[in-house]
Amino acid sequence: MSATPTEPQLLKAGFLVLDAATGALHRIVPFQYNPGQLVHSVGHEGETFACVVEYDATDALAAGDALALERGLAPQLAALREIADDHPDSVIVFVWGPSRVAPVAFLSLVVAETMFDERLNPVAATVTLELRVAADGDASQLAVQIGAEYERSQEELANLAPPGTLAALGLDSLP
Repeated sequence: MSATPTEPQLLKAGFLVLDAATGALHRIVPFQYNPGQLVHSVGHEGETFACVVEYDATDALAAGDALALERGLAPQLAALREIADDHPDSVIVFVWGPSRVAPVAFLSLVVAETMFDERLNPVAATVTLELRVAADGDASQLAVQIGAEYERSQEELANLAPPGTLAALGLDSLP
């Protein structure tokens, strides 16, 4: 008899790395923990996302995970660093649930390693990410397609927003 879970299975945010020419999936880089906040900005320079991601090897170390015991968080941090570098042959896709899947470029990746094991491997880290949604002019055809789908999903969401009224804005009529 299988146990009934008492908590819902939470989705992980993270990144997909796709081959720009074929669309083949090269790598999935999930966050260990979803950030508590996602800052989303839209302006004349385009659309950006920023967040702070926490990593902690405590549970893996306590469970005797061989990779964590040997390297701490270094592999996870190296994977983030690798995808943050500009790779014209790859499309980096930021995934924050099924309705927010956007091709991005890294504006910055700042890693603060905050705890270390006896060999100075990082075992706790805070990663600050700044991402820009890829624009049509600087993106591969695949990124343009993914970006167009992202825009469609955002338009669909916007159309679901309840309509406002003039009265709610303190107006009886248009000025």
